[in-house]
Amino acid sequence: MLAGTDEPIEWNRLRKAINAKMSSSDFKINEDKLMGPFFLSKKIIASDENRMIIDKDEFIKAFKSKVIMYLYEDAVKQGKHRFFEGCPDTGKYSAVCDAFDIMGIAIFGPTFRETFYDKED
Repeated sequence: MLAGTDEPIEWNRLRKAINAKMSSSDFKINEDKLMGPFFLSKKIIASDENRMIIDKDEFIKAFKSKVIMYLYEDAVKQGKHRFFEGCPDTGKYSAVCDAFDIMGIAIFGPTFRETFYDKED
């Protein structure tokens, strides 16, 4: 999901990529902190026949208020500056959300897409 584009959003793929980064040797987040497929409600992640999110606006709103908040305040709290390495300012949760509005998944760093998101299951 890149800000300013109509790139389709596939929740499960994005969730697995974030989990993979959390599980990587750089972070070593315990399995119980990883996000399950229904971390966001079924209504929010409702998808079309190609597994792409139908209501992108609602998804993005929930992604910021639930996923980014969870990562920032809990799962990667100790390493949030490194986890959100693509953000110019990681000092506040709101700054990470603002960066997400502009950058999309690039907030997770310059290599996140090719290292985690574009990987096949």
